[in-house]
Amino acid sequence: MKTATVTTQTELDAALSDPGCSTILIRSSKGVWLGLAASGTATVAASDSATVRAYGSATVRAYDSATIRAYGSATARAYDSATVTAYGSATIRAYDSATVTASRYVAVQLRSAHASVTGGAEAGPLTTSTTAWSTRSAGAAG
Repeated sequence: MKTATVTTQTELDAALSDPGCSTILIRSSKGVWLGLAASGTATVAASDSATVRAYGSATVRAYDSATIRAYGSATARAYDSATVTAYGSATIRAYDSATVTASRYVAVQLRSAHASVTGGAEAGPLTTSTTAWSTRSAGAAG
């Protein structure tokens, strides 16, 4: 299996259609938005200042200062200082100092005391005494 590093939409589309490509690294310039509708079995990671819009069943991992906008049932994991804005029924996991802004029905799992979440259906931080996540439903107060 191979890894593809892409900077343009054309390169991303080619990597996604390549059955031999198992990992796709997005390193587009800041402000150049790449769209991802489905990632199949490939792992897609955006890093540096990359900007990605994830739709449908896409799964994206954001690192460094990458910015992700997740729509529909997309899944995103945000690390470092990555920023994710999520809509629809997207699912987000926030690590490190990631920042997440989510609409009402987005499930957000807060995996770091340093990450920040605004909106969404937040799952609380993992405690040291248990491995279970504390969850709050989308419409609940608190």
